[in-house]
Amino acid sequence: MRPGFLLALEGLDGAGKTTLAFQIQEKLLALGLTALVFKEPTLGPMGLIIRQLTGAGRPDWLTPNQELELFLADRAWDVDNNIRPALQTGAVAILDRYILSSVVYQGALGLDPNYILTKN
Repeated sequence: MRPGFLLALEGLDGAGKTTLAFQIQEKLLALGLTALVFKEPTLGPMGLIIRQLTGAGRPDWLTPNQELELFLADRAWDVDNNIRPALQTGAVAILDRYILSSVVYQGALGLDPNYILTKN
């Protein structure tokens, strides 16, 4: 079995990441490869909390560090439940957002990008 491959798409909201992720998946499937698309925040327990908290805009009481911790927990869930299993089967895991999104979004809220990278 060949090893899996991770492809992370990063970019601004509305830049077309989701559309591109599914176009890449379609091309890879046509080549006979297994390709799965995952999105952050996920639909896992923490991802749903993030979506609920940020759906109407970021709440004032949520600190940048708390937000980062939510995303870190969601990312750990994503790795355990989606990414690692996909890679272990030899699939291409296509991610709509990943670590660099945390660097940008939480970095824009004042957290040090190196701190964010280290936490990831």
